[in-house]
Amino acid sequence: MATLMRERTHIGKGLWRQWVLANVGGFTVGGALAGAATRALGRPFYGLVHSVAEAVPIQVRNAGVALTVWGVVVGTMQWLVLRHHLKQTGWWIPATIVGWGLSGGVAGSLSGLMGGAVTSVGPNRGLVGFFVAALLGAVAVGFLPGASQWLVLRRQIPRARSWLLGTAGGFVAGAAVAAVVVRWGLVSLMGWLRPEDFPSANSWVLMGAVMGLLYGAITGSILTRLLRPTALAQAEAAAAASSHTRAGSSAVLPTVTIFGVAYFAGTLTLMHILRPELNPLNRYGSEYAIGRFGYLMTTAFLALAGAGAALTLSLGRTLTASVRSRTGVIFLGLFSLGILIAGIFPTDLVDDPPTSKGGIHDLASLLSFVSLVIAVILLSLTFRLDTHWRGVTWLTNTLSGALMMSFLVFFDFADAERAGVGLVQRVFITLMLGWMTVVAVRLLSLGRQAM
Repeated sequence: MATLMRERTHIGKGLWRQWVLANVGGFTVGGALAGAATRALGRPFYGLVHSVAEAVPIQVRNAGVALTVWGVVVGTMQWLVLRHHLKQTGWWIPATIVGWGLSGGVAGSLSGLMGGAVTSVGPNRGLVGFFVAALLGAVAVGFLPGASQWLVLRRQIPRARSWLLGTAGGFVAGAAVAAVVVRWGLVSLMGWLRPEDFPSANSWVLMGAVMGLLYGAITGSILTRLLRPTALAQAEAAAAASSHTRAGSSAVLPTVTIFGVAYFAGTLTLMHILRPELNPLNRYGSEYAIGRFGYLMTTAFLALAGAGAALTLSLGRTLTASVRSRTGVIFLGLFSLGILIAGIFPTDLVDDPPTSKGGIHDLASLLSFVSLVIAVILLSLTFRLDTHWRGVTWLTNTLSGALMMSFLVFFDFADAERAGVGLVQRVFITLMLGWMTVVAVRLLSLGRQAM
């Protein structure tokens, strides 16, 4: 049994780490090459081609070439990992290249039909048309390479159909987060890139790094489950039956979460009294870190980051391993990391000129908020399938839905600099702290039941 569990750990954590690193490298290098190719091939047509009949062939060629190159790099990096775990991997690189090339043709067709508002090649269908084309194109780039790779996997692995959904979902999630972080964060918030830098090697290398991280994490979870032998799967099932007992034996991590949440909430409330000149209706909570008593708000950020990290570790040890739960835990960890960075780098006051520290704070805050919303949704769905959480699922589901809605409203207010943005942010923060508290209290309860 000890040998079996050691092999399980190697297949699980070892393979998952290798797969994530391979995809980060492949997507980053491939993104740089694809961005450079797209810019070079498309620049002669910017603003000159407006008809669908002309735009579609041009964009099919451009996207087809760019994504084929991208697929070569990604497929090669993935193969370097897989060849140590599968016997027949000779077709992996060709299958990946074909899938990426076909998806480039689909994405190029959609871009030529509806994407001209942003790409400057093809008819202007407005931003709605561009977003529709981008979403459908992302689904195609996620699904078609996954489908071609599935043809290789299904000959050696039973029930490999989950790979189809995982690759599509992983790519769409990675592309969405990359678009927010790079296109909006680095352009609108920090000014490190210009709108004219899309597409280019400079912008796509950054988007590739973000996409590769999320895509690798999500698909890596599926791959490790698919590659475990039957004996290891049985061992995992037996271990999962006692997972709550093992993880629940310690109450330290949930207690740290509750303390950190309480400290952050208490400090933020206190700052409203200590700094009355900052109107809480229109000023962000992070602005309290600047000026008098700023060190208190900084410690509150660090406490919240610690609370998130403790909750991440506790859930990671408690929940039965699945793609949904592991992905949710990963995003919860990204939320904690973003809060830590936001605490280290103070924001800029609304009336002051922007600084690099303030830009880093804004980007880290955006990363943490987006990651939190994704984590809360995935983990709340995971709780619904776990009988140990049955008593609180109605509350976690309600809070997750309200949190997602409040984030969308907050994002709209912040982007348009509307009055009342401070109040909307505090509603979002309240829901966030409430969800974390409910989950931590439930973890404490599970620990007591296991003893």
